[in-house]
Amino acid sequence: MMRLLQDRDPILRIETELAASAISPEIARQHFRHVDGDEAVEFIAGSELEQVGGHGKQYATAETGRILRRYEHLRSGGWAF
Repeated sequence: MMRLLQDRDPILRIETELAASAISPEIARQHFRHVDGDEAVEFIAGSELEQVGGHGKQYATAETGRILRRYEHLRSGGWAF
């Protein structure tokens, strides 16, 4: 049953992995967080998007589009630390 729950819940899966790596739950809570969707893309690509400047901040320019497509896979979620 635990394995099925882990497969469905990415947060539980990563918490289990961190615990198996001997990282205490307290340290994990302080230094890791789950991000997904636009937040995940912004977390990774934010500084790159800022460098586009100009209309790229207001409109989806070709350069902005390339950056967003490059990180599209992050929308499904992951962990930030």
